Amino acid sequence: MESKKLFDRCFFLVDNIIKDNNFKENYFGGLYDVLERHNKNYIFLPRLYRVSKNPFKLITLFNVTNQDTSNVFVYEYELLNIVDIFKVFIFIVKYPFKQFRLIQNNKHELDTYFTY
Repeated sequence: MESKKLFDRCFFLVDNIIKDNNFKENYFGGLYDVLERHNKNYIFLPRLYRVSKNPFKLITLFNVTNQDTSNVFVYEYELLNIVDIFKVFIFIVKYPFKQFRLIQNNKHELDTYFTY
């Protein structure tokens, strides 16, 4: 029989995790002990907080969470495959050019009042 998995969407305070070199859930700390006692599987879906634009901070965070074997983490980036990333890239490239279709070519008496 397949066991059900509980998904926990939680905030990761990136600076604290890197400083402690360990992930510790601060908000629902007691919940995970109860889940483990009842043999319930849970997976963290982290929402990264204060990661800024520093890629080295993100790499360090991934290294810290990869060392933690007691918890399972699924990042947003892992939910996309290469085809999805390619589709997003194509959309970003094509979008500005598609907007030119919205430019009105015909003049109409309502043009001064409405954009349609």
